[in-house]
Amino acid sequence: MATRSKPKHRQFGELISSRTGLRIDERRDDLLRRSVKAGADLAGEDDLDRYFESLRNAPTSSPLWDDLVGQITIGETYFFRNTGHFLALEERIFPEVLKRHQADRRIRIWSAACSTGEEPYSIAILAREIIPDLANWNLSIMGTDISKHSLQSAREGTFRDWSFRGVPQERRDRYFQQQEGLSHLSPEIRSMVTFNYLNQKEDEYPSLDTNTHALDLILCRNLSIYLPEDVIRSIADRFYDCLIPGGWLLVGASET
Repeated sequence: MATRSKPKHRQFGELISSRTGLRIDERRDDLLRRSVKAGADLAGEDDLDRYFESLRNAPTSSPLWDDLVGQITIGETYFFRNTGHFLALEERIFPEVLKRHQADRRIRIWSAACSTGEEPYSIAILAREIIPDLANWNLSIMGTDISKHSLQSAREGTFRDWSFRGVPQERRDRYFQQQEGLSHLSPEIRSMVTFNYLNQKEDEYPSLDTNTHALDLILCRNLSIYLPEDVIRSIADRFYDCLIPGGWLLVGASET
């Protein structure tokens, strides 16, 4: 008896997983179909077989892949998401890191899978508020993501009301300028964060080239829920190597 071939959208799902680590199981078939159709439309391709071959032959960092990834990874993020994490940063993690680096006055932080930037910018705001002599510190905050569209949005530093759920109005007024229904982050905070493309499934890290070495703190929250176990283990091993001895890894509450 002849075996049935896999549906075309599932072939796309396997290719996406092999390149990005993102797992789109059968429960999210509708998302996969919509994402593939939208990606093909953006590529100006009405033949899915040709689109599949184009993706297979293109590097994952290409605009072709970025348009497709952008359809899949519509991130759910907002400023100071999960107040318990930021309380831990303020009361436990930052004081310990500051004490450890009193001599060299150097702190290195990586927000992995940062989406549109609310997380690393929240870290920058917190650092501004709790480090009284911040100007005397070499503070590096980097955000990375697999979606170049999200990274461009993060660099622009312009946000809608949805990004401020639970943020006190006083804090919002202090760091953002309101204009035509949008909130524009102050240049002072924007300048504290750099953003770079990084595919945690493919790219090499730790690495001097990607600035993912000798880190005090890595935040990677709510990414592993989309990844298969073997990819999670590989990423966790590499995170460990990215951290200095005694460094911190902060993950989502459901990921521990």
